[in-house]
Amino acid sequence: MKSILLLKTESKPVDPYIDAFRQYQRNAFFLAVLQHQPINENILQIKLSQLLSNYCGLIVTSQRVSETLSAALKQLDKSTQKTILNSIPVFTVGPATDDSIRRLGFQQTFGRDCGRGETLADLIQGWYQKTRPSKPLLFLLGEKHRDIIPKKLGRDRIEELVVYVTQEFEQSQSQVSAIIKKHPEIDWIVVFSPTQLCSKLASFSRKLATIGPTTGNHLQKLGIEPNLVSSAPNPVSLASGIYEYDQKHE
Repeated sequence: MKSILLLKTESKPVDPYIDAFRQYQRNAFFLAVLQHQPINENILQIKLSQLLSNYCGLIVTSQRVSETLSAALKQLDKSTQKTILNSIPVFTVGPATDDSIRRLGFQQTFGRDCGRGETLADLIQGWYQKTRPSKPLLFLLGEKHRDIIPKKLGRDRIEELVVYVTQEFEQSQSQVSAIIKKHPEIDWIVVFSPTQLCSKLASFSRKLATIGPTTGNHLQKLGIEPNLVSSAPNPVSLASGIYEYDQKHE
């Protein structure tokens, strides 16, 4: 059975990419190439304690933010937690992030089907025009991020707080080599983030896919043309895209 190597942390309890590729008779292997470190935890704690009075909602666009948010929520008293989870709207981008937020207990989530920051920005803009809130949204994000949403909505509607930083594992290249040596049936490598490892990917002689255009553009700048850029950043689109590519190029 052919296999695929996903350069990401395997989500628990069950990573949705496993089921998506199983539909096409493929095994999925995972390799975490990035590590995430929470920062500004005290500031986040203060922001959450003031969330109901100072903000009209949250924007969360990655599962890493969900993890940081989860730890911060646990520091609040039960009554405040319950009120936030029941009444604060949370804007997410894509099903994976939406699911991670719902697992925390948030009842009002929007953006599950957006897939991209541009689409989410349009959704939020429509929500603003309809509800006309007087307070800004609190946008929780990582150190490396794009400014699509703030530029689209205006800085007066968004207050940003960086809650984690990202570092690349030093041994990623040798780990990729070891996995491919152990599992030579791997014929695709999927890249989820622009990293230093990207410049070495061509040396593995495998087909390359990226989860979206940002990472695809990063590879192209390095002189590497990805075989596939997923039509949407989710497991189903990626798995079906790879299957269709292989069908066309057999």
